[in-house]
Amino acid sequence: MQPSQQPTLYDRLGGVYSIATVVDDLIDRVMADAKLNANPLVEEAHHRVPPAGFKYLVTEMVCWAAGGPQKYSGKPMAESHQHGRDKGAGGCGLVGQTDRENNPTSKASDKSVRPTRALTHSDPA
Repeated sequence: MQPSQQPTLYDRLGGVYSIATVVDDLIDRVMADAKLNANPLVEEAHHRVPPAGFKYLVTEMVCWAAGGPQKYSGKPMAESHQHGRDKGAGGCGLVGQTDRENNPTSKASDKSVRPTRALTHSDPA
């Protein structure tokens, strides 16, 4: 990084290990959320692949979206999330809850350095 360059969001978040820690917590919440799993297609999708694989892909995506060197290797979001289109963004509350619990000292307005910010603002495919 050049001295005059600002660090990327990926760098400010602490890199892949910090991001993976937050994603691990978030995906545990998503997999267990009764509201999301009320949609039978979401429930089925949550059990089609092991949680570890899902966590890996989400970690890749967040790292990519935050400016890290990782490349998202999963399916495009439009294809992956066809089952939830009619249900709205039910997981966004879980993103906020995970964010608050993993960043207890960050301010609600300081969205630029929050690990889960990339989840709701980028689509790699």
